[in-house]
Amino acid sequence: MKIKRPIYFLKRSLKMNKILNKVSKRISHNKERLSYPSSDLSDKDYMMISKNTVFRKVKNLLEKDKTVICNLTDRYGKIGQPIVDITSNFTNGICVIKVKSGIEKKLHDRYLYNIIYSVKKNKYSLEEHDEYYEKIESKNDFK
Repeated sequence: MKIKRPIYFLKRSLKMNKILNKVSKRISHNKERLSYPSSDLSDKDYMMISKNTVFRKVKNLLEKDKTVICNLTDRYGKIGQPIVDITSNFTNGICVIKVKSGIEKKLHDRYLYNIIYSVKKNKYSLEEHDEYYEKIESKNDFK
């Protein structure tokens, strides 16, 4: 059985004291958490939402004069510009985002989207989460 050096215990107790001091002073380890307004719970993330929900959420955010950045990808990469308007035609199933530079981007049913709130920039970001496919049941006639 080895005897541990007393320096190890001293270093460990100093680290614990620093952590306990931060907790008692209510200082967070994460600087981003410190600037987050705890009283305003309306600024939150929306994860894995469909095309129609994206339309409603983005429309509500634009009506509240919030900035929503379109980080969807097109053939040139991420768009990265503020969304000016969003329109949806529920009969045809088409939802179009209009960006500040005039680019129009269609939203598709096969994607899930995220609307993420950035605390530092005080802006929302619209991103693609993932593409999903519906399974088509087929009869297996091989016997």
